[in-house]
Amino acid sequence: MPTNRKNLKGRFLYSQKLVGYWFILPSLAFFFLFVIIPLFVTVYLSFTQYNILRPARWIGLTNFVNLFAENSLFLKALMNTCWYVAGVIPSTMVIALLLGLLVNKAFKFITVFRAIYYIPVITSMVAVSIVWVWIFSPETGVANRILEKFALPPSGWLRDPSLAMACVVLVAVWKGIGYYMLIYLAGLQGIPTYLYEVAKIDGASRWNMFWRITLPLLRPTTFFVIVILCIQSFQVFDQVYVMTRGGPTKATTVVVYRIFTNGFIYLKMGYASSMALFLFGIILMFTYFNVRLLRGEVEYW
Repeated sequence: MPTNRKNLKGRFLYSQKLVGYWFILPSLAFFFLFVIIPLFVTVYLSFTQYNILRPARWIGLTNFVNLFAENSLFLKALMNTCWYVAGVIPSTMVIALLLGLLVNKAFKFITVFRAIYYIPVITSMVAVSIVWVWIFSPETGVANRILEKFALPPSGWLRDPSLAMACVVLVAVWKGIGYYMLIYLAGLQGIPTYLYEVAKIDGASRWNMFWRITLPLLRPTTFFVIVILCIQSFQVFDQVYVMTRGGPTKATTVVVYRIFTNGFIYLKMGYASSMALFLFGIILMFTYFNVRLLRGEVEYW
């Protein structure tokens, strides 16, 4: 009898595992079909010359060498992407944290304020970019109208190479802060209130409580925010395509936009695949660096 019970228990556990595998099978199929397989195809194509019209021809590391050729725009696109990342990540983190602290208060209509801050997140980036193109329009845009009110000269905004990338960064920060505000809000609400009560009894100021309690306990949240922001920022494309098309004078040309133009306009699929693989390596390196630097146990100061 004990042996039969053991066999029945084993069969029951096996059937439970089998049911679980059936439940995750659609997600696994989607993952392999649209992530794993394209990844291996991209790796193969990056070593070939392929333009869709003809079969792929193996050329080794030629595509990767061409990335760093003197007349290549890839290095400029990579530099522009780095500038974009350097502008978006700290700005979004600081503003999202400040907004998280603001909406963490218990006062009337707080849910309305949270919803207002979150509305840009659920709005399409294409729609948002179109609206901001109108705002930055030199002739009819609101931005120049505001400058006129303060007797300041009008600006070209998206037509000015020195301002175009800043405008793209502004749009990205404006659209994304609501999402990261909620992430920080969740982290803030997870901090035990008794820590602040004890700190007040000890005579700690608000700044000391923020610096020595809030920030250390938000370390896991900050780690998540930095990693996600880093991955998303390196893959910027939508607002660049809609707002500037990489201009003016290639001032906003980013890596993904170069991948798009080479792959789907010039049909240089092999060259575009090498760019994509190189970008994948950069994102992987930055993610690993963030994990090693930020991940760890929370330390109280």
